[in-house]
Amino acid sequence: MTLQARMGGGEEAVVDWLMQGASAERGTAFEYRDKYWLTSPYYSNKFGAAVMERWKEHALKWSGVNPLTNAVWAAYRTYHGLSSTDIDSTSPQVTLTEEGAEGEYLALAVNHYRGIVRHQLSLVTAERPAWDPQARTSGSEATKQVRLCRNLLDYVMSAKRFDQKIYDQMELAVVAGAGFCFFGWDAAAGLDGKGDVWCTVGAPWEACHEDTREYSDCGYWIFIRWERRWDWVAQLAESDPEKAEKVASLSVDQDFLCGVRTSKMTELANEDRIPVLYVYANASRALPKGRMAIIAGADLVLQDGPNPYGAVSPVTRICAAEFLGTSRPLANSWSQLPIMEAFNAVVSAIMTRFDIGSVPDVAVPAGSEYEQGAMGGANRIEVDPSTEMKPGLIDLLQIPDVLPKLLEAFKSYMEELSGINSVTRGNPSANITSGSMAALIAAQAVQFNSSDERSYTFALEASGNCLLRIYQRMPTEEQLIQIAGQDERWAVQSFQRDDLADIMRVAVKTTTPYLKTLAGRKEIATELLQAGMIQDPREFIAAIDSGEMSPLFKGPVDQLVIVKAENERMRRGESVMALVTDNPELHIREHICELDTDARYDEAYRARLLEHIFGDEARGIQGHYMLWQKTSMETPDVCVAFGYRPLPGAVATAQQAAAMGGGGGPPTQPSTPPQKLPNSAEPRAKPGPSPQPRGQEPSQAAPSPPKPAEPPQAA
Repeated sequence: MTLQARMGGGEEAVVDWLMQGASAERGTAFEYRDKYWLTSPYYSNKFGAAVMERWKEHALKWSGVNPLTNAVWAAYRTYHGLSSTDIDSTSPQVTLTEEGAEGEYLALAVNHYRGIVRHQLSLVTAERPAWDPQARTSGSEATKQVRLCRNLLDYVMSAKRFDQKIYDQMELAVVAGAGFCFFGWDAAAGLDGKGDVWCTVGAPWEACHEDTREYSDCGYWIFIRWERRWDWVAQLAESDPEKAEKVASLSVDQDFLCGVRTSKMTELANEDRIPVLYVYANASRALPKGRMAIIAGADLVLQDGPNPYGAVSPVTRICAAEFLGTSRPLANSWSQLPIMEAFNAVVSAIMTRFDIGSVPDVAVPAGSEYEQGAMGGANRIEVDPSTEMKPGLIDLLQIPDVLPKLLEAFKSYMEELSGINSVTRGNPSANITSGSMAALIAAQAVQFNSSDERSYTFALEASGNCLLRIYQRMPTEEQLIQIAGQDERWAVQSFQRDDLADIMRVAVKTTTPYLKTLAGRKEIATELLQAGMIQDPREFIAAIDSGEMSPLFKGPVDQLVIVKAENERMRRGESVMALVTDNPELHIREHICELDTDARYDEAYRARLLEHIFGDEARGIQGHYMLWQKTSMETPDVCVAFGYRPLPGAVATAQQAAAMGGGGGPPTQPSTPPQKLPNSAEPRAKPGPSPQPRGQEPSQAAPSPPKPAEPPQAA
């Protein structure tokens, strides 16, 4: 059939004809699934062998010698103070050691490297993350989900100690160049076995991933976890007894172990923990559903199937720097290692001189009657009697001035390279004479370490998004979390995964370097206290401790949430009400903003808005303005107590009516004095005469003339 004939069947017939012709020219489709290891059949030995092969190559790299692993192990040994070059050694150097061919060299290690790294970590991780969940919409329901997501992340970080895991991840990044966190869901864990999230921290030698030009392009990860042998046996006992028996008798394979080991092979023979390899693979064109598997050996695949966590695997990496043009990590702290080695060499040289010459020698003429035992621990040195020298002390403890100066220079070099100064190390120099200056210098240290802080913030955001995706997909039953409100009262909140459906992603709010230092927070908190912005001692302490000012603005934020919910209800045609406890200024301003949208052309919605704002006296509906006016005229102190100002015109009208006799006005007796609210400060007195009580002010409309003087009484 010709193309012209096919045209009669329409465009679809022509496309089908062309595709059939193209398929005939190409021949049989290429079966790439037989070539690609990630598309091997589920639970197949072929897939298990492919995973083990890649892990063996990874382990070989970390047990061999290459520039990257050499740098990592040098930093690892220096950070932990290990004297041995064996990476398995877990014995830090805590005493003076004798080195040299005959022990003539006294070695002393002063670990400034660890101290500086710990100060860097404290600068970067001191602030608790301020989560900023972002919803797909801006409705009141989305606002509730944002609050739930924030409480959930705070609970996971504090109650489950995930914040410590991310700290450990950052510590690995500063020392070893990179740190990983792997997240997952255990359906049998948690409260009443309803499932719970888990997190594993991985060092570079514990995580194998695809070698790419940019790390963000990685498509798969293989990482190791040590899990309970008998939990796996119990899980497989009924479904797969043969596999359960293999796990029960499984011995630890040498191929699983690389890098630092906490136990020797002989100690792992009968351990209840066994190493298993987790495989996470992202979804791609060749692997549309991704893949997630657990491997205990080439012929022992414990779990296998599509990736349950979605298109992106729940893996995060912290890496402050990379070798240019590669995705291989580079730790900024490695530049301090040779200086640390030189520093310890100078310290050891001083200690060797001290060891040799600390006890003075005694020079005596040869044949003298002085014996060494009579001179305590001093050595006896005989000299030529012809010198007619009298017995005396010889002091050989002479340390050149250049050695202490070298120590100070090396220490200064390390501080300059790390950005850690004397203020951040708690020993400010004498030229720092004010708190503002100390805060500025400390903020400069934070600014210098901004690359570490940026990578830490990105890792926090990535971790928050991993947890969000897990809770959006994995729980099948209701979950419980414990939250602490602004009043510091603990409560339990339940939720389901659908309650987080509108949350799109999670961000982390960051502050300026000035607020990240104790000196900076203290100065700002003091200024706010002097300006009257802080009235509660707890708020002052919280501002210094964390820089958190949100309790000061909780009320206005909650009011805005209520206003937004009212607008949504009125748009749907539902009823709303105005209360005297509402802030009328805020409500009226935010409701009127709706008239600046397409709501002004919706006649029914516009009418409901105006009725809610102004009220309808004929129908007995009180709006915000009517309540504001009535409360201002009758009980203006109630307005002050509820946190908004009385309406000025209504107050003036009430005062005039009270002064003229009160026809139809408010009662002439003074209103009840306002009670002092908790945590509120005394109002500041304004300059000028004190105001008169209500009902006693002179009328502005009709001033009273002065009375004539009375004549004196006759005697």
